[in-house]
Amino acid sequence: MRDVITALKTNKLLLLQAVLFFFLSISLIVTNGLYSCWWGSCGLYIGQWHMHDALWHISLVKSAFNSFPFPHPFFAGGTVYGYNYFIDLILFALTKFGLEPFFVFFRFLPIVISVLYIFVSIQYVKSQSKGSTQINSIIFFLFFGSSLSYLATLYADNTFFYSSMRGFPVVTSIQPGMMFLNLQFALTLPLILLTLLHFKKSVKIISVFWLAILMFMISGLKFYGGIVLSLILGGLILIRLYRRDKISLRLLQLMAIFLGDFLAKSLFYSSAGADGFPFAWAPMALPHILLDDPVLFNNHSWTLARYYLYEHGGLRSPRLLALESYTVFLLAIMNFGTRLIAILSLFIAKIRRTYTPDDFVFISVIIFTFLMPVFFVQDGGWFNTMQFLYYGVFLASLYAGQVLAHLISHKKTLIKWSAYLIILFTLPNSIEQLRYLTAPQNLIPDSELAALEKLADAPSGVVYISNPELKNAIVPALSGKIAYYLDVDQLMVTHIDYEARRQEMFNVVRKNLLSLPVKYFYIYKNESTSPELINELRDTKDASILADTVDLIIFQR
Repeated sequence: MRDVITALKTNKLLLLQAVLFFFLSISLIVTNGLYSCWWGSCGLYIGQWHMHDALWHISLVKSAFNSFPFPHPFFAGGTVYGYNYFIDLILFALTKFGLEPFFVFFRFLPIVISVLYIFVSIQYVKSQSKGSTQINSIIFFLFFGSSLSYLATLYADNTFFYSSMRGFPVVTSIQPGMMFLNLQFALTLPLILLTLLHFKKSVKIISVFWLAILMFMISGLKFYGGIVLSLILGGLILIRLYRRDKISLRLLQLMAIFLGDFLAKSLFYSSAGADGFPFAWAPMALPHILLDDPVLFNNHSWTLARYYLYEHGGLRSPRLLALESYTVFLLAIMNFGTRLIAILSLFIAKIRRTYTPDDFVFISVIIFTFLMPVFFVQDGGWFNTMQFLYYGVFLASLYAGQVLAHLISHKKTLIKWSAYLIILFTLPNSIEQLRYLTAPQNLIPDSELAALEKLADAPSGVVYISNPELKNAIVPALSGKIAYYLDVDQLMVTHIDYEARRQEMFNVVRKNLLSLPVKYFYIYKNESTSPELINELRDTKDASILADTVDLIIFQR
């Protein structure tokens, strides 16, 4: 800690980068979860990118962890299995100290994680680097490394606007400045660096204990992060075993890594619906979106040519190989961005004879994270193999920074200027991202908040929510009540067998709403079926009005 503070005091550029990154990283989340009267309307504001995930996590905290097995907030009668709810247990524990879930999710944890990431990143880079130029260069990519997704906005819309999230989350990875789009991913980043730092520094028996703890935490936070870190540490340990370096300790470390990962996966990911290999062989299914999606690099003639070439000769066609190679290249620049210069580190290391077996492990893992979304899709959220690449682009920063430092330190002016161009081409998405500080957000108006408060104070019971296909969890997150059926995407991710209930919901709207085993009916008035549903409930003696506003009405049995 003292080393980091000293470095920040003596290296003004490092301090500037740390301050700018802090504000950049929280720019996507700082205006969320606030009650305010911005943009002319009063209520609770939540950005569109947090309307789904954030409210899901808060719903778990509000309604799931008060009993066991944990009830599913979006599916009455279901339980939460096969899901990485470790971050939610942390949120739940913090609320026991009197902190509000919205404050913890949108304020407390982001600030803590951002500061932790800054300090651990600097500490790790200082331990691996020599000279302020290399330290500043690696930190630059760890803090501001970004995709070149602005090329897609330029191609499709002739603008830089909305570039920072173009293609996310299907074909574009979360970048460091956008880490709080996924709170649990954000927390894994400093923990991974801390684990690597601890592994390389400590060769004592206590390291075995800490490796198991850190491995458990990272795997519990993010399935993909656990796999990536297991591959890195496994590779590093095998190299040391080959060198016959402290064999007994290395074997214990290997066992600790396996134990931590095994316990996390057994606790957080084991479920009947998640058994078996979760990935399916589907070569180029994700990369093809880059040419097929109108908001990306859409080229209809090339798409038709691809189909034709697959039907007439397949991969024996040089034209098809060239087209698919170009598509893979687009996926690379959409994710690695200027960090693709990391490839040059191999040539530089060869010339300087500084390439090590440890570098081979890291580079092999980076390649693995890139190949997963190229060749595989995932059960449930089919594009979630992209989450491997989140970690690949993060690790690539370590090597891209080395190359940048080499270019900056070069004697030739032209090569020096190429380094400044790389910095320039890296920054557009980070600058564009700042618009989310003032961008309009989803509003939960005062009238709905008042209705939800009445629902929260009412006796426990299951809630029917009209238009349950909506990807938000306003009702369970703010009332603490469990929804009968809500948000198909989240039900898929959590391996809920929902098809029968989905069909039941479709049929009941047209037959008898009161046949549902629920206590509350939460109906938005602006939907096409709402007048019929409201009339049905008004005409029965079995239901009374709990709350009635301009936009919605809540009935209770």
